Parts: sequence; C-alpha cells; structure tokens
Amino acid sequence: MVKFLAKLFSLLAIIIFVSCETTKYQSHNQLVAAEMELLDEFLEYVEEDDNPEGFTTKELLTDMAVDTIDHSLESGMIYFEMKTGSGDLPKAGTEVGYRYVSYRILEDTAGIARAFASGSNYYQANPEYFTIGDDASSLSYRGIYPGIVEAITNMRLFGKSTVIIPSPIGPGDYVSRMYELELTYMSK
Repeated sequence: MVKFLAKLFSLLAIIIFVSCETTKYQSHNQLVAAEMELLDEFLEYVEEDDNPEGFTTKELLTDMAVDTIDHSLESGMIYFEMKTGSGDLPKAGTEVGYRYVSYRILEDTAGIARAFASGSNYYQANPEYFTIGDDASSLSYRGIYPGIVEAITNMRLFGKSTVIIPSPIGPGDYVSRMYELELTYMSK
C-alpha cells in the first residue's frame, strides 16, 4: 500500500510539474499589445448583417457620428459624438451627471472581436455624478475612469457619444471598453 501511495504521489508530482511548465505567463507589455491587437480587430471588423456597404466598425461609428475625436495616439480614447448637446463644455469644478451603457471588447467563441454589454445605469433612478477635477483615484474607485472623464469634458448638456476606451485609461484590466454616454446634468 505504501509503494502504491508513493507511486501515486510521484505521478501527481510529475503531472503538476508538467502542467506548471506549460503555463504561459505574459508580461504587462505583452498583455497591452494583445489588448491593442484585439481593439484593432474590433475596429476593422466588417459585420455582414445589415451592412451592404461593407463598412468596418470604425467606419460605421464615424458615419453615424456628427463629429469625432481620435486621441488614439495620445490617451488612447476614440470619441464619436452622436448627438451634439447644448451650452458650454464642462469645466473644472462643474458637477456633471451622465447615463451610460458599457461594453467589453472581447473575442467571441468564433475568435471574432465583438462588444459585449457589461453594464448600464439607464434603469437606475439617478445618473452617475462626479465633479470635473475630482481626484482620479477616488473616481476610479467609483468606476469613473480617466477615459470617461476625458469623454465627458468633450460633451455638452444632453449630448450623446460613443467612446472607445483602452484599459490604460479605463480599469487597467487589459480589456478595452466601449461606452454609450449621455450627459444629463451640469451644475451652473
């Protein structure tokens, strides 16, 4: 019985050792590169249904937008203004409220980069509030990431935008997000 247990233990040790050897660890730079590659695939994907022109995702969003801001070379944010609001842009010290629908950009089971819905506050009683210029770490703790703040500072009251935010200006989890934002409140 002891010999049997010793052989079993040895076999388990070999299995664990081999499985540990095949585990693939990625560095921060590799994870960021993989995220950016997936984001590029998402933006360049051509959806076959309801798209007779053969537009890519980025071309479709650009075509639907009234204005765009491409900060992909600076912060990484790509901003599509879908409806221009009224009034001035929010400045430091302005309290703002916004509604959102968020999507995570991931591969589906067929290996195609897609946007999967991951959250919304449209059905909550109140919008999400924050003050422009608040401490970034306290905002991030509440799920208000630097990319959202950057997008909101480019919006006017009752404006609507679709924004693509890579994880360095989002939650930092190596998954890009797409948000549909509506600025619903601005203090005077």
